[in-house]
Amino acid sequence: MNAAVDFTWLFGIVISLLLSLVVYFVRLLHVDFRKMQEELSQVKTMASLIKSECKGGMELIGLRVGQLEVKIKQLEAFFFNFKHHEKE
Repeated sequence: MNAAVDFTWLFGIVISLLLSLVVYFVRLLHVDFRKMQEELSQVKTMASLIKSECKGGMELIGLRVGQLEVKIKQLEAFFFNFKHHEKE
């Protein structure tokens, strides 16, 4: 009976050590997932910031293109009227 008790005690220690290792690695995994979640939220924030900056830039470019179109139309009208008056 003494050998069986010693075997049970040894078996309990081995199981306890293995469970401790599992808990340690699960804890590390949990910490890594938390860090990854924080980094992912930072990436999402940066992506939305870049998106809003690009959207603002595109709106500004659209306004500039509109202004240039108006100026070109004015120049075309001026030259058309100038050529029309030269022919007369």
